[in-house]
Amino acid sequence: MLTGTQHKMAKIQSPMQGSIITKLNNKGFQ
Repeated sequence: MLTGTQHKMAKIQSPMQGSIITKLNNKGFQ
């Protein structure tokens, strides 16, 4: 499990990847 700091750094390092994952998840739920 990531700590808060690691999670923040991961989001900063791959903001585009996070957006793609979120979009895919949203499509999956709709």
